[in-house]
Amino acid sequence: MYKRQTLDTTKYEVSVTYEGQDVAEVTRDLTVKEQVKKQAFQLIKISEDGEQTETDLVAGAGFKVYLISDLTQVKNGKLKPANGESYTASDFKNYDFSKEQVAVTYENGTAVPVPELITDTKGYAVSPELPYGSYVVVESTTPENLKTIDPFVVNVENDSREPMQWRVFDDRPFEFLLKIVKKDAQTGNTVLKAGASYKIYDVTNKKYVEQVVQYPKKEKISVFETNEEGYLITPQELKCSTYRIEEVKAPEGFVRQGSEESLYDGTTIISPLEQTTKGTYKENPQSGIVITVSSNTAHQIDPDTGAAIVEVEQKNDEQVGSLLLTKKGEQLTEVTGDSVLAKVKALVSKVRNAVSGKEETGIYITLKMAETLAENYVKMRAYNYIDATIYNIPWYLIYSFTGFPLYHMIIKKNTTLYRHLTQLGFVLKDSKIKGHVYVENNEGYLLTATNYRYVVDENDNLNEWLDFSIIRPDATVTDTLLYVPVERFSVSVDSYHFGNLINYQSWRTRQNLLDIAKRYMKP
Repeated sequence: MYKRQTLDTTKYEVSVTYEGQDVAEVTRDLTVKEQVKKQAFQLIKISEDGEQTETDLVAGAGFKVYLISDLTQVKNGKLKPANGESYTASDFKNYDFSKEQVAVTYENGTAVPVPELITDTKGYAVSPELPYGSYVVVESTTPENLKTIDPFVVNVENDSREPMQWRVFDDRPFEFLLKIVKKDAQTGNTVLKAGASYKIYDVTNKKYVEQVVQYPKKEKISVFETNEEGYLITPQELKCSTYRIEEVKAPEGFVRQGSEESLYDGTTIISPLEQTTKGTYKENPQSGIVITVSSNTAHQIDPDTGAAIVEVEQKNDEQVGSLLLTKKGEQLTEVTGDSVLAKVKALVSKVRNAVSGKEETGIYITLKMAETLAENYVKMRAYNYIDATIYNIPWYLIYSFTGFPLYHMIIKKNTTLYRHLTQLGFVLKDSKIKGHVYVENNEGYLLTATNYRYVVDENDNLNEWLDFSIIRPDATVTDTLLYVPVERFSVSVDSYHFGNLINYQSWRTRQNLLDIAKRYMKP
């Protein structure tokens, strides 16, 4: 008797009679049918709440059963027991069962595939009686918002009509790390700076999320901050629920979500880049992010930890503004319209030539860029230049700067700079800022102001120009600090622009400009 078969206790009668002198050996055939040891197993599916506390019996979980010796990688020798002896559950943790055949049982001598075992409302599922052998059981259908359990091994070694009892307690709820990525609403690019802060409100449980961090010291936090790469990941996992992401603080140079304003003409929103004398500024707060997360929500798996990561993007408007200058007669006499964003903090959003009314630099200057220009202006003592006056300071801010990287610079369409970049074959992609594009090329090109010129004509009118060059690294030398010019052009300077800007009737604009001046241009 083999160890996989049951002992046959049946007594068989065999009649052996004399068959004559010519038969040297009398034989009789007797068929004895051995019974293979077999036994079913029964499991109870239980979930937990993540705190090692049993909660509910789980219905609708499905399990498939595979005979280990029949698995493809077992038969061809690619998968061997990790312990060198017999297979354990851990050997099959990452095994691909998608192309494997399920185990079989026997009914009246016919092999029948073992069906998927589905737990009932009490969390129970019972297999058919399985022949002697070692089987791996895999959760094939996982109820929503629960994690799939690891495979487990069932060894059928005894012959019994009582199923083996298996208690599956490891069905933990689906949990995830929340990743918030800060984006520029105009360009769609990630804001590569730290400083954005968020609170996460659990709508379902009506409370703010609090988590414990270990570094630099162990403490409980409820405000989560982005890093210098413009994103944050919660230090601990969150459970499936509905969450509202509330921005507490925006990065420098951006408007905090919920504090946005727009210029309205009645009920119509006017673009901040549109030249108009109409409109009134009103609050126009953007909705916060609300996300409902389940196990079916699109997510990534961290290759190092195996944690699920759900990513959301939070977009902010840059703090920018525009100023409309109206020329009447031979000189500028009036500034009309209330066309400055209430939250403007940029020194210049666009530099217009109020004399000709046509030319601009084409450079879209953000708050951060404006502050850099102001800081550099002071550092280089550009105010000591003999030609520097209160009227041309905005132009001298640009002139005293070493160079603007063209990569991802936002350029206004149909300007001198735009036309020259187009002629040079730069890739210019549409920006989310109306009437603007951004430079896609990334080969170290710089835009630099190279010369400041002026002429007083016969009528004592001052005519000023700023010369620009587009330069790139010299490919013939290894020193990347050496550049060669590829294009030159000039832009007319508006001598009235700065005076009108600081004396503009809106106190908000004046104060923001003076704040920047105070910060960087102390006497």
